[in-house]
Amino acid sequence: MAKQTRKLKHDDLTRRMIRNSSDERAAARGDRFNPEAASFTVWWIERYCRLYEGEQAGQPLRLMSVADQPDWDIPDYFDWDNKHIRNLYLDRLEWHLDLYDRGINLHWQYDFHIRLYGWQTESKHFNRWVRRFREGLVFIAKKNCKSPTLAANVLYLTCGDGEPGAKSFIMAKTGKQARKIAGQHILEMLNRSIELSTESKFNRTEMRLYHDTTSSICEPLSSDNRKSREANEGINGNVCIDELHVVDRQTVDIVDRAGISRAESLHLEFSTAGKDNTTYGRERFDYGLRVQNSQHEDMTLCTCIHAAPQDVKPEELTEENVLHYARMANPAWNHTINPEELLTDFLKSRRTPHKLAEFMVYRLNVWRQSGDPFIKVSDWDRGTVPHLTFDTFRGQSCHAAFDMSDGGDLAAFAWNFEQDGKPHIIVDHWLPKVQALKVRDSIEYFSWEGRGEIRLLPGRLIDQEDIYEDIMATVQQYDLKIQSVAYDPNRARVLAKLLEDAGYVLELFRQNNREFHAWIEKFESLVLGDEQTGEPGLYHNDSRILRWQVQHCQLDKDRNNYKRLIKPGAEENKKIDGIVAAVMTLRARELAEPEAISAYESANPDWLERLKQLR
Repeated sequence: MAKQTRKLKHDDLTRRMIRNSSDERAAARGDRFNPEAASFTVWWIERYCRLYEGEQAGQPLRLMSVADQPDWDIPDYFDWDNKHIRNLYLDRLEWHLDLYDRGINLHWQYDFHIRLYGWQTESKHFNRWVRRFREGLVFIAKKNCKSPTLAANVLYLTCGDGEPGAKSFIMAKTGKQARKIAGQHILEMLNRSIELSTESKFNRTEMRLYHDTTSSICEPLSSDNRKSREANEGINGNVCIDELHVVDRQTVDIVDRAGISRAESLHLEFSTAGKDNTTYGRERFDYGLRVQNSQHEDMTLCTCIHAAPQDVKPEELTEENVLHYARMANPAWNHTINPEELLTDFLKSRRTPHKLAEFMVYRLNVWRQSGDPFIKVSDWDRGTVPHLTFDTFRGQSCHAAFDMSDGGDLAAFAWNFEQDGKPHIIVDHWLPKVQALKVRDSIEYFSWEGRGEIRLLPGRLIDQEDIYEDIMATVQQYDLKIQSVAYDPNRARVLAKLLEDAGYVLELFRQNNREFHAWIEKFESLVLGDEQTGEPGLYHNDSRILRWQVQHCQLDKDRNNYKRLIKPGAEENKKIDGIVAAVMTLRARELAEPEAISAYESANPDWLERLKQLR
């Protein structure tokens, strides 16, 4: 009778753990949810894994159900063999399921772990019950406890899962990042557990953890080059991948079948949304979402995806609805997620398109649909001075920069004048007429030529000597004094040599992320101007071709978050050369400014005169 009662209870729990059609199908074939297996994993993580940063540093990592959950009177040190403790965890499971049944918004940590480690299937091969799930996929916004939870899972699989000789491997985009996870997150947690640090060894050189009790290991995998990837083929064990959105498909393919000969190996992937829709990470996000929403069945994949709708547009976000979308992506609401801080982040981010795009990726878990926009057209328009011409600056000094084409593309030369202490930009453009004819139905080059904003050159290629002659004609006509010229030597050596021979100072500006970053930030800040008054910090003439370029100018970021300007990926007819040249003028302008002479280096410093007067 007791066995029958327990079976009924297990069947009821299994029914209550069904979340999608994959769970329904698994239950129909006889899979079950084991509350003790699920609760044991939660107990082990909370017993041995401690936080190492923030206000809760040193405290046990509690796998939360909701932000204000009771502490269940669980002491800091407690054993699973203690019947009272075990019953507390089983009662907590019932409480969690009751919250779920009532539709209460739950934290992700507890729910994901009881599903991942609690669902079981009967294995004829191993002649016992084993974990049903072989894969776990988590996509969640930042600040939702992702990193410490990943570290806790790696430690559990290495030291707590009970498999003798278990092997767990940490993978990231680079070996350096994987070693950082092992060296920082894993080691920090290890050092805060008396038991684990006593029964384990950690090799700091290799970032390799060895657990004496089970003879298990945990180590980072390198995916930096072909030899490293080939060396990883044939690994057998658990694989934990961090920030899946930047990990390449080729690397993941190598470890895709790691652990297939083991009874309960796990392949875990933790990430936020990303900025490249062609990656393996986006592919997994879409696949996992289909499984989670019962649009596809996969009984071996446990998903935990929290995100705002992927079709939400930046312009649709307001103070009134952003918190609604944020709750969808942040299950740690009111725990590690502070609604006031998130709203402040939104209000600050929405000032610029690319920062708003980043907010959507990192805080709403929405994949970026294209490159980060650089500047809003509305912000650009505030700096427009309708009748600004070269005649406005007759006889004045200026700084300049040019972005040349490879012969058949748009070329630009930007002039940076100062008026009332603020930069004023005018940009000249050139393009072979034959190229303008090809796109005359979609791009207004001929209209812009009529406005004097571009010169359409004869022939199929640009002759840089023609550009040099146009520049010199402008200098002579308006008596302009060019102080310095920034240039990228790529595709521009002819014009650079002509200007240098004419006596102008040229400043090298290589168009890479590291070189561009600071000047892009400066340019953006000037366009935005004063946040309180809305007054721009940079002005420009009413150039239609330049405004056209602003509309599709985007940002690219490297792994260090250094920026450079790019045009939309496959849209060759969209140009940004004028904006690029305008940004470059800021560097030319700053490098040419004379350094202030220190009072101590002056031949007759003021402080010395004042000292003499005192005496």
